[in-house]
Amino acid sequence: MSPVDGGGGQTDAVTAMFDEVTVLFVTNFDDIKSNLAASLPNVNTTFAATPAEAYAAFDETTAVVCLFDNLLDEAFEQFRTDVLVRHPFCQFLVIESQPLANELVNDYDVILNAPVSGPQLRAVLRRRIIYATYSMTLQEYYHLNARVAALHRLQDSEPRTPSYIATRLQALRPQLQALQATLTEAQLREIASAVEQHKQYVNQPTKQPTESSQSKYYPGTCPACGVVWGDDHKNELGQGFESLGAGVWKCTHCNEIVHDLHDSNQSITKW
Repeated sequence: MSPVDGGGGQTDAVTAMFDEVTVLFVTNFDDIKSNLAASLPNVNTTFAATPAEAYAAFDETTAVVCLFDNLLDEAFEQFRTDVLVRHPFCQFLVIESQPLANELVNDYDVILNAPVSGPQLRAVLRRRIIYATYSMTLQEYYHLNARVAALHRLQDSEPRTPSYIATRLQALRPQLQALQATLTEAQLREIASAVEQHKQYVNQPTKQPTESSQSKYYPGTCPACGVVWGDDHKNELGQGFESLGAGVWKCTHCNEIVHDLHDSNQSITKW
């Protein structure tokens, strides 16, 4: 068993980090809430049974969201998208009442089939808390170092690092080293895979145009891939297209160049 799963070698530094994170359970089974909280004695736990409650309960400390599939619907899928757009390292776990009971159970970091034992749930949640914490710590550490490098390039005299950045880097460095010491190569690959999966999930384009996406100035959808144009996708796709000039657009999803406004004369070229 690796340290991240509760085996030997778990450091006090990593254990202390658990006090600073929260696990959000999305369930309407009131009778199991105490058991869920007891499964993570050193971690803050919050509960929600509706999308509104989930939005209210989620904050910067939330590392893992654990949902029960009986509540999973389109509103909670939108909640997952909104969370991952702003907090791409948050881990999502779903507990299925039975396999394939809910068609929305897809692309989750972990899918568990009920019944789930306390030790099993505890091990999975511990692992995912460390995955989320490691990713967030690593991102902040590299962002701060990049900021320091940029500041140093702008300084004419001897480079100086602002004290608040130096202090934060000094605090992050041992945390990052402690987290890395708990992770195997396979687990590091799993973290990288989760990050990529989250990116792909939030960048899934909608292909159902709304009334606002219809325009006499550009097509409502890309003729090549069908992604909606004119709607804010709330991710890297933006409005779905970029204008390159009069009657010429580039799709931000498939990179096709579309010419001319009229459907009968539209032509497509590869960027």
